[in-house]
Amino acid sequence: MSGLDVSAAVVLDIAERIAAVAVFLTAIELLLVRSELRDGGVLDWRLLSRRSPGSWLDRLVRTSAVSRVLDYPGVIVLALIDLAAAAVMVIEPRLIVGPLICLVIHICLSKRSYPSVDGSDDMLVLILGVAVLRTLAPDPDVQLAAVLFLAGQSALSYLTSGLSKSQSRSWWNGSGLHGILTTRSYGEPHVARLVAGYPAITRALGPLTIVWECAFPLAILAGPGPTLVLVAIAAGFHLACGFVMGLTAFTWAFGAALPAVVYTSYWLADHVGTPERLLLTAVFALPVVGAACFFAGAASKVPAVRSVPAPVPARRGEAREASAAPASTAHAAVEATAH
Repeated sequence: MSGLDVSAAVVLDIAERIAAVAVFLTAIELLLVRSELRDGGVLDWRLLSRRSPGSWLDRLVRTSAVSRVLDYPGVIVLALIDLAAAAVMVIEPRLIVGPLICLVIHICLSKRSYPSVDGSDDMLVLILGVAVLRTLAPDPDVQLAAVLFLAGQSALSYLTSGLSKSQSRSWWNGSGLHGILTTRSYGEPHVARLVAGYPAITRALGPLTIVWECAFPLAILAGPGPTLVLVAIAAGFHLACGFVMGLTAFTWAFGAALPAVVYTSYWLADHVGTPERLLLTAVFALPVVGAACFFAGAASKVPAVRSVPAPVPARRGEAREASAAPASTAHAAVEATAH
Protein backbone atom coordinates (compact mmCIF):
# COMPACT_ATOMS: atom_id res chain seq x y z
CA MET A 1 0.00 0.00 0.00
CA SER A 2 1.51 3.30 -1.10
CA GLY A 3 2.46 5.55 1.79
CA LEU A 4 1.57 2.96 4.45
CA ASP A 5 3.55 -0.25 4.21
CA VAL A 6 1.76 -2.32 6.86
CA SER A 7 -0.83 -5.07 6.71
CA ALA A 8 -4.34 -5.00 8.11
CA ALA A 9 -3.34 -7.64 10.65
CA VAL A 10 -0.59 -5.40 12.03
CA VAL A 11 -3.07 -2.54 12.36
CA LEU A 12 -5.35 -4.82 14.36
CA ASP A 13 -2.39 -5.79 16.55
CA ILE A 14 -1.84 -2.10 17.35
CA ALA A 15 -5.53 -1.54 18.04
CA GLU A 16 -5.64 -4.58 20.34
CA ARG A 17 -2.61 -3.43 22.31
CA ILE A 18 -4.06 0.05 22.77
CA ALA A 19 -7.38 -1.46 23.87
CA ALA A 20 -5.44 -3.54 26.39
CA VAL A 21 -4.32 -0.29 28.03
CA ALA A 22 -7.99 0.71 28.45
CA VAL A 23 -8.73 -2.68 30.02
CA PHE A 24 -5.72 -2.35 32.31
CA LEU A 25 -6.75 1.14 33.50
CA THR A 26 -10.34 0.03 34.10
CA ALA A 27 -9.16 -2.88 36.25
CA ILE A 28 -6.73 -0.68 38.20
CA GLU A 29 -9.48 1.88 38.90
CA LEU A 30 -11.66 -0.93 40.24
CA LEU A 31 -8.89 -2.10 42.57
CA LEU A 32 -8.32 1.45 43.81
CA VAL A 33 -11.96 1.85 44.87
CA ARG A 34 -12.27 -1.63 46.41
CA SER A 35 -13.50 -0.10 49.68
CA GLU A 36 -16.61 1.08 47.82
CA LEU A 37 -17.21 -2.44 46.53
CA ARG A 38 -17.68 -3.83 50.02
CA ASP A 39 -20.97 -4.05 51.89
CA GLY A 40 -22.42 -0.59 52.39
CA GLY A 41 -20.18 1.03 49.77
CA VAL A 42 -21.40 3.11 46.84
CA LEU A 43 -20.65 0.20 44.49
CA ASP A 44 -22.05 -2.52 46.74
CA TRP A 45 -23.48 -5.17 44.39
CA ARG A 46 -26.38 -5.84 46.77
CA LEU A 47 -27.53 -2.28 46.12
CA LEU A 48 -26.72 -2.09 42.41
CA SER A 49 -28.47 -5.39 41.68
CA ARG A 50 -31.79 -4.01 42.97
CA ARG A 51 -32.36 -2.27 39.64
CA SER A 52 -35.07 -3.92 37.56
CA PRO A 53 -33.48 -6.09 34.85
CA GLY A 54 -34.01 -4.70 31.38
CA SER A 55 -32.66 -7.57 29.27
CA TRP A 56 -31.79 -11.25 29.39
CA LEU A 57 -28.18 -10.27 30.14
CA ASP A 58 -29.31 -8.28 33.18
CA ARG A 59 -31.21 -11.33 34.41
CA LEU A 60 -28.18 -13.52 33.76
CA VAL A 61 -25.82 -11.44 35.92
CA ARG A 62 -28.38 -11.58 38.73
CA THR A 63 -28.35 -15.36 38.93
CA SER A 64 -26.88 -16.67 42.16
CA ALA A 65 -23.73 -18.06 40.52
CA VAL A 66 -22.84 -14.85 38.66
CA SER A 67 -23.87 -12.63 41.56
CA ARG A 68 -21.38 -14.34 43.82
CA VAL A 69 -18.63 -13.46 41.33
CA LEU A 70 -19.75 -9.85 40.94
CA ASP A 71 -20.07 -9.34 44.69
CA TYR A 72 -17.07 -8.52 46.86
CA PRO A 73 -14.47 -10.10 46.94
CA GLY A 74 -15.25 -11.96 43.71
CA VAL A 75 -15.15 -8.75 41.71
CA ILE A 76 -11.57 -8.17 42.88
CA VAL A 77 -10.62 -11.57 41.47
CA LEU A 78 -12.26 -10.57 38.18
CA ALA A 79 -10.18 -7.39 38.08
CA LEU A 80 -6.97 -9.36 38.63
CA ILE A 81 -7.89 -11.82 35.88
CA ASP A 82 -8.65 -8.83 33.64
CA LEU A 83 -5.14 -7.49 34.26
CA ALA A 84 -3.58 -10.82 33.32
CA ALA A 85 -5.68 -11.09 30.15
CA ALA A 86 -4.75 -7.53 29.16
CA ALA A 87 -1.09 -8.48 29.52
CA VAL A 88 -1.66 -11.39 27.14
CA MET A 89 -3.20 -8.99 24.62
CA VAL A 90 -0.10 -6.82 24.75
CA ILE A 91 2.40 -9.69 24.54
CA GLU A 92 0.59 -11.81 21.93
CA PRO A 93 -2.34 -9.92 20.35
CA ARG A 94 -3.33 -12.67 17.92
CA LEU A 95 -4.32 -15.16 20.62
CA ILE A 96 -8.04 -15.51 21.26
CA VAL A 97 -7.69 -16.10 25.01
CA GLY A 98 -6.73 -12.52 25.96
CA PRO A 99 -9.48 -10.54 24.21
CA LEU A 100 -12.10 -13.21 24.90
CA ILE A 101 -11.52 -13.12 28.66
CA CYS A 102 -11.41 -9.30 28.64
CA LEU A 103 -14.61 -9.14 26.59
CA VAL A 104 -16.60 -11.38 28.94
CA ILE A 105 -15.29 -9.65 32.07
CA HIS A 106 -15.86 -6.17 30.65
CA ILE A 107 -19.47 -6.97 29.78
CA CYS A 108 -20.05 -8.32 33.28
CA LEU A 109 -18.40 -5.32 34.93
CA SER A 110 -20.38 -2.94 32.71
CA LYS A 111 -23.60 -4.57 33.86
CA ARG A 112 -22.39 -4.36 37.44
CA SER A 113 -21.38 -0.68 37.30
CA TYR A 114 -24.15 0.47 34.96
CA PRO A 115 -24.37 4.04 36.42
CA SER A 116 -20.85 4.82 35.16
CA VAL A 117 -21.08 3.14 31.74
CA ASP A 118 -20.48 5.46 28.76
CA GLY A 119 -19.60 5.35 25.07
CA SER A 120 -16.05 4.22 25.74
CA ASP A 121 -17.39 0.97 27.20
CA ASP A 122 -19.36 0.31 24.02
CA MET A 123 -16.33 1.07 21.86
CA LEU A 124 -14.14 -1.20 23.97
CA VAL A 125 -16.66 -4.05 23.61
CA LEU A 126 -16.58 -3.59 19.82
CA ILE A 127 -12.78 -3.62 19.66
CA LEU A 128 -12.51 -6.66 21.92
CA GLY A 129 -15.19 -8.41 19.86
CA VAL A 130 -13.28 -7.71 16.65
CA ALA A 131 -10.07 -8.93 18.31
CA VAL A 132 -11.80 -12.20 19.15
CA LEU A 133 -13.41 -12.74 15.75
CA ARG A 134 -10.33 -11.95 13.69
CA THR A 135 -8.42 -14.80 15.39
CA LEU A 136 -10.94 -17.27 13.97
CA ALA A 137 -9.94 -16.52 10.37
CA PRO A 138 -6.41 -15.22 9.70
CA ASP A 139 -7.20 -14.69 6.02
CA PRO A 140 -6.00 -11.21 4.85
CA ASP A 141 -9.46 -10.33 3.52
CA VAL A 142 -10.99 -11.04 6.93
CA GLN A 143 -8.35 -8.88 8.62
CA LEU A 144 -9.08 -6.08 6.15
CA ALA A 145 -12.82 -6.35 6.77
CA ALA A 146 -12.17 -6.05 10.51
CA VAL A 147 -10.10 -2.90 10.01
CA LEU A 148 -12.73 -1.33 7.75
CA PHE A 149 -15.43 -2.16 10.31
CA LEU A 150 -13.50 -0.48 13.13
CA ALA A 151 -12.87 2.59 10.98
CA GLY A 152 -16.53 2.81 10.01
CA GLN A 153 -17.65 2.42 13.62
CA SER A 154 -15.21 5.12 14.73
CA ALA A 155 -16.40 7.50 12.02
CA LEU A 156 -20.03 6.82 12.93
CA SER A 157 -19.39 7.48 16.62
CA TYR A 158 -17.83 10.87 15.91
CA LEU A 159 -20.56 11.80 13.45
CA THR A 160 -23.40 10.94 15.83
CA SER A 161 -21.61 12.74 18.66
CA GLY A 162 -21.17 15.85 16.52
CA LEU A 163 -24.78 15.86 15.37
CA SER A 164 -25.92 15.31 18.96
CA LYS A 165 -23.89 18.31 20.13
CA SER A 166 -25.23 20.41 17.23
CA GLN A 167 -28.71 20.15 18.76
CA SER A 168 -27.54 21.87 21.94
CA ARG A 169 -27.34 25.64 22.18
CA SER A 170 -24.88 25.25 25.04
CA TRP A 171 -22.39 23.66 22.65
CA TRP A 172 -22.75 26.34 19.97
CA ASN A 173 -22.17 29.18 22.44
CA GLY A 174 -19.59 27.28 24.52
CA SER A 175 -21.48 27.51 27.82
CA GLY A 176 -21.84 23.74 28.15
CA LEU A 177 -18.13 23.16 27.66
CA HIS A 178 -17.33 26.06 30.00
CA GLY A 179 -19.65 24.60 32.61
CA ILE A 180 -18.17 21.13 32.62
CA LEU A 181 -14.56 22.36 32.65
CA THR A 182 -15.23 24.42 35.76
CA THR A 183 -16.85 21.72 37.90
CA ARG A 184 -15.09 19.95 40.74
CA SER A 185 -15.82 16.46 39.39
CA TYR A 186 -14.76 16.93 35.76
CA GLY A 187 -12.64 20.06 35.89
CA GLU A 188 -8.99 20.80 36.57
CA PRO A 189 -8.05 23.85 38.69
CA HIS A 190 -5.66 25.46 36.21
CA VAL A 191 -7.98 24.87 33.26
CA ALA A 192 -10.95 26.15 35.29
CA ARG A 193 -9.19 29.45 35.99
CA LEU A 194 -8.06 29.71 32.37
CA VAL A 195 -11.53 29.29 30.82
CA ALA A 196 -13.08 31.51 33.52
CA GLY A 197 -10.64 34.29 32.68
CA TYR A 198 -10.87 33.80 28.92
CA PRO A 199 -14.42 32.70 28.03
CA ALA A 200 -13.62 33.12 24.33
CA ILE A 201 -11.72 29.82 24.54
CA THR A 202 -14.82 27.73 25.20
CA ARG A 203 -16.90 29.88 22.82
CA ALA A 204 -14.50 28.84 20.07
CA LEU A 205 -13.89 25.24 21.14
CA GLY A 206 -17.60 24.38 21.41
CA PRO A 207 -18.49 24.99 17.73
CA LEU A 208 -15.10 23.68 16.56
CA THR A 209 -15.76 20.37 18.33
CA ILE A 210 -19.05 20.04 16.47
CA VAL A 211 -17.37 20.81 13.15
CA TRP A 212 -14.48 18.35 13.42
CA GLU A 213 -16.65 15.53 14.73
CA CYS A 214 -19.16 15.95 11.91
CA ALA A 215 -16.33 16.21 9.37
CA PHE A 216 -14.51 13.10 10.61
CA PRO A 217 -16.13 10.54 8.25
CA LEU A 218 -15.82 12.98 5.34
CA ALA A 219 -12.07 13.26 5.92
CA ILE A 220 -11.67 9.49 5.54
CA LEU A 221 -13.28 9.69 2.12
CA ALA A 222 -11.34 12.81 1.11
CA GLY A 223 -7.92 11.20 1.53
CA PRO A 224 -5.00 10.46 3.87
CA GLY A 225 -4.05 14.14 4.30
CA PRO A 226 -7.37 15.33 5.76
CA THR A 227 -7.65 12.07 7.72
CA LEU A 228 -4.29 12.56 9.45
CA VAL A 229 -5.32 16.10 10.44
CA LEU A 230 -8.64 14.93 11.92
CA VAL A 231 -7.00 11.94 13.64
CA ALA A 232 -4.48 14.30 15.26
CA ILE A 233 -7.34 16.52 16.45
CA ALA A 234 -9.27 13.49 17.77
CA ALA A 235 -6.18 12.19 19.57
CA GLY A 236 -5.65 15.62 21.17
CA PHE A 237 -9.31 15.72 22.16
CA HIS A 238 -9.12 12.32 23.88
CA LEU A 239 -5.85 13.15 25.63
CA ALA A 240 -7.40 16.40 26.90
CA CYS A 241 -10.43 14.48 28.19
CA GLY A 242 -8.11 12.08 29.98
CA PHE A 243 -6.02 14.83 31.56
CA VAL A 244 -8.69 17.40 32.40
CA MET A 245 -11.75 15.23 33.05
CA GLY A 246 -10.00 12.11 34.29
CA LEU A 247 -11.62 9.90 31.62
CA THR A 248 -8.55 7.74 31.07
CA ALA A 249 -10.28 4.62 29.72
CA PHE A 250 -12.28 6.84 27.34
CA THR A 251 -9.01 8.13 25.88
CA TRP A 252 -7.57 4.70 25.14
CA ALA A 253 -10.81 3.01 24.05
CA PHE A 254 -11.53 5.50 21.27
CA GLY A 255 -7.85 5.93 20.52
CA ALA A 256 -7.57 2.21 19.78
CA ALA A 257 -9.73 2.63 16.65
CA LEU A 258 -7.71 5.52 15.19
CA PRO A 259 -5.02 3.32 13.56
CA ALA A 260 -7.81 1.58 11.62
CA VAL A 261 -9.08 4.98 10.48
CA VAL A 262 -5.66 5.94 9.10
CA TYR A 263 -5.25 2.58 7.36
CA THR A 264 -8.71 2.83 5.80
CA SER A 265 -7.99 6.28 4.35
CA TYR A 266 -4.84 4.96 2.62
CA TRP A 267 -6.68 1.85 1.45
CA LEU A 268 -9.42 3.98 -0.11
CA ALA A 269 -6.82 6.22 -1.75
CA ASP A 270 -5.26 3.13 -3.37
CA HIS A 271 -8.49 1.49 -4.51
CA VAL A 272 -10.78 4.44 -5.33
CA GLY A 273 -9.82 7.18 -7.77
CA THR A 274 -9.54 10.79 -6.61
CA PRO A 275 -12.57 12.04 -8.63
CA GLU A 276 -14.74 9.25 -7.25
CA ARG A 277 -13.60 9.89 -3.66
CA LEU A 278 -14.26 13.62 -3.96
CA LEU A 279 -17.70 12.90 -5.40
CA LEU A 280 -18.48 10.52 -2.53
CA THR A 281 -17.25 13.13 -0.04
CA ALA A 282 -19.54 15.77 -1.57
CA VAL A 283 -22.51 13.40 -1.61
CA PHE A 284 -22.05 12.45 2.05
CA ALA A 285 -21.31 16.05 3.04
CA LEU A 286 -24.70 17.33 1.88
CA PRO A 287 -26.86 15.50 4.46
CA VAL A 288 -24.25 15.98 7.22
CA VAL A 289 -24.00 19.73 6.70
CA GLY A 290 -27.76 19.98 6.21
CA ALA A 291 -28.49 18.15 9.46
CA ALA A 292 -25.93 20.21 11.42
CA CYS A 293 -27.34 23.48 10.07
CA PHE A 294 -30.90 22.38 10.82
CA PHE A 295 -30.03 21.43 14.38
CA ALA A 296 -28.08 24.67 14.83
CA GLY A 297 -31.06 26.69 13.69
CA ALA A 298 -33.40 24.78 15.98
CA ALA A 299 -31.01 25.18 18.93
CA SER A 300 -30.74 28.92 18.37
CA LYS A 301 -34.49 29.27 18.96
CA VAL A 302 -34.33 27.61 22.37
CA PRO A 303 -34.47 30.28 25.10
CA ALA A 304 -31.24 30.63 27.04
CA VAL A 305 -31.29 29.76 30.73
CA ARG A 306 -29.65 32.38 32.88
CA SER A 307 -27.44 31.30 35.74
CA VAL A 308 -25.25 32.99 38.32
CA PRO A 309 -21.52 32.27 37.82
CA ALA A 310 -19.66 30.91 40.82
CA PRO A 311 -16.44 32.64 41.90
CA VAL A 312 -13.18 31.25 40.57
CA PRO A 313 -11.03 29.73 43.34
CA ALA A 314 -8.13 31.93 44.31
CA ARG A 315 -6.05 29.25 45.98
CA ARG A 316 -3.84 26.89 44.02
CA GLY A 317 -5.17 23.33 43.60
CA GLU A 318 -8.79 24.29 44.26
CA ALA A 319 -11.42 23.75 41.58
CA ARG A 320 -14.69 25.60 41.21
CA GLU A 321 -17.47 23.85 43.06
CA ALA A 322 -20.29 25.21 40.96
CA SER A 323 -20.66 25.58 37.25
CA ALA A 324 -21.34 28.73 35.26
CA ALA A 325 -23.96 26.70 33.44
CA PRO A 326 -27.02 25.06 35.00
CA ALA A 327 -26.53 21.59 36.42
CA SER A 328 -28.68 20.04 33.72
CA THR A 329 -26.62 21.74 31.00
CA ALA A 330 -23.37 20.58 32.56
CA HIS A 331 -24.68 17.02 32.78
CA ALA A 332 -25.70 17.13 29.13
CA ALA A 333 -22.24 18.38 28.23
CA VAL A 334 -20.63 15.46 30.05
CA GLU A 335 -22.79 12.93 28.25
CA ALA A 336 -22.10 14.53 24.85
CA THR A 337 -18.37 14.80 25.50
CA ALA A 338 -18.10 11.15 26.42
CA HIS A 339 -20.00 10.08 23.27
